[in-house]
Amino acid sequence: MPQALRLRNPRLLPDRALGQPRKQRATRTVIYKRSAAQEPRNLTMPRRRPAQPSTPENLPAVPAGAYKKEYYSSPDTVYYLKYTTDTEWSRGYIHEATTSTTLHYVVDEFEYQTYPVYAQYIRKRADWD
Repeated sequence: MPQALRLRNPRLLPDRALGQPRKQRATRTVIYKRSAAQEPRNLTMPRRRPAQPSTPENLPAVPAGAYKKEYYSSPDTVYYLKYTTDTEWSRGYIHEATTSTTLHYVVDEFEYQTYPVYAQYIRKRADWD
């Protein structure tokens, strides 16, 4: 056997590599029936969003016309609490970098600073506000 064809396990390569005629191998195809419960799910269907956390107690009075939504998208104008201990609502809008339905980035109208705020501390401003 030439040096180039010296192999650790000759069974792993085709017979032609060893210079021998190819042997026919018997194959058997088995088809199993799958029940409806085993069928793969349609992965293109949108997933249901997780439930938002409940409204915390001890929030300051909500401004007139403001209301709660499940999630907020850019460029919604909102009232929000910068910190959970705040006693007054601040005004701002949802930043376009927001990708989560629970944690939003809010840009303050006066300071132009971006704050990460959870959805339970945000309220949508009325259209007339």
